[in-house]
Formats: sequence, C-alpha cells, structure tokens
Amino acid sequence: MPRVNFNYFALHYLNLWLSKDRKFCEGLEGDDEAAKLSALAEEAAFYKVARNLPKVHDVENKILRYKPVLDAIDALDPITFQETA
Repeated sequence: MPRVNFNYFALHYLNLWLSKDRKFCEGLEGDDEAAKLSALAEEAAFYKVARNLPKVHDVENKILRYKPVLDAIDALDPITFQETA
C-alpha cells in the first residue's frame, strides 16, 4: 500500500487559516455586534452553510440575520476554548 503524504493537506489548511479563518475569528472578538454579524455572514457564505440557517428563525421574526447564532456563541465562556497550563 502506498504511503500517504499529509503535507499537502496540512499546508492547505494552514493556508485556509491564514487567508480566511483567522479573519473570521478576529471578527468575532470584541463587543461590536455589527462586526460580529458581518463576520458570521461572511463565514456562512464562504463555507456554504447559509442555506442551512433558514431566515424564518431570524429575519422573518424581525431579528437581525445570524443574531440567534451570535447569541449562542456569545453565551459560551471563552475560557472553555483556551489551553490550560
């Protein structure tokens, strides 16, 4: 069986982090709700998951688009995602 070289895939995901994901994560930092919602919209479009988040749950209920998603993210404690020593 041939050996599989994962370097290409590792470099691909590194490039994806550097070109897209880092900006998305930075967009979710801070207290600027408009910037966070914009970052979520860009992420949902990039990863093509926007169609899985029907507008009936937000826009049709007169709630800003992706606001329920942002509320769920903001409810999480950031310490949960940090490495502990």
